[in-house]
Amino acid sequence: MRLGTSNNRLVLAKVTPERILTFYEQPDPEIPTVLLDRDGRFIRSTGRILNPTLPPIRERAAFSGTNWVASPWDNHRLPTCFIQHVELNCLTGKVMINEN
Repeated sequence: MRLGTSNNRLVLAKVTPERILTFYEQPDPEIPTVLLDRDGRFIRSTGRILNPTLPPIRERAAFSGTNWVASPWDNHRLPTCFIQHVELNCLTGKVMINEN
């Protein structure tokens, strides 16, 4: 799994509640599966806001909470982030992404 795939992506694993193990390739780095707004909420492309206690781990996210984006990026070419780890602050309801 550590070596990845021929597309230079990670091999990920998921276990269902029925104890079925599935291996799959890391999502395409150019296509986010969720957006992160300025309030720290994850939003699906359908517009559905995700519950903060069930963050989109092992997915790609893009920030969508501002009109001010630093060069060379613009609102159509923002880089995505692969979410490996999320911590929820229960007092504020905010999430911290990929911090160890």
